[in-house]
Amino acid sequence: RLPTEPPLLPAQRKEQGASPKTDDAADRSALMLRRFLRPCGGQSVRRQSTAVQESTAVQVSLEPGDFATHRLDRQPEAVAWTSKGELLDYYKLMCTMRRLEMASFAAYQKRQVRGFLHLYDGQEAVATGIQHALTNDDSWITSYRCHCIMLARGGTPEGILAELMGNETGHMGGKGGSMHFYNKAQNYYGGQGIVGAQVPVGTGELSSTFSFVGRLLETRESHPSCTVF
Repeated sequence: RLPTEPPLLPAQRKEQGASPKTDDAADRSALMLRRFLRPCGGQSVRRQSTAVQESTAVQVSLEPGDFATHRLDRQPEAVAWTSKGELLDYYKLMCTMRRLEMASFAAYQKRQVRGFLHLYDGQEAVATGIQHALTNDDSWITSYRCHCIMLARGGTPEGILAELMGNETGHMGGKGGSMHFYNKAQNYYGGQGIVGAQVPVGTGELSSTFSFVGRLLETRESHPSCTVF
């Protein structure tokens, strides 16, 4: 879940009596997050969400030719239903993804992020749409461009930035860096540093999932899926 307020800066923590001995990388991640997350429009989004009826149904219709399919047994539905509150959640997540990647790139240019940095800006709608089509029972395996997918699957901006900077407060303890995020609690099996490596990992995960739930398939309307891309 995203933070409601940006983290405190070192000077602010000192004023509140916190220990002055703070890690430099953690301070840098807090500074970057405070700088880039606030202009994201989070406050305005919250004001809007309280002003609208979040449960009001919204119909989204697609016209013929709006999308193309490839070797599908049947066409997807051309009409979908959502709500204003859900759409605002989508917007907030995509906006935070974009600001997170801007902060990551700024830190990389200042050499605060060492090694590789594979950004996801411009693709925010892909991860947001897939995440909201899945549940936490579904597995997700992806390539090395995985910062924003980690955010969608339960990560935090602070944890992601700290990981990029090699800090132990990062989601992987500072050992994974840009390409190796992972969240077992939400069945996110992370970024793969080798091109195409997510395909065999996803195949194995899917086989394991079907073996585990195979005896339940006859009594359940749905079963976990595995998304690989």
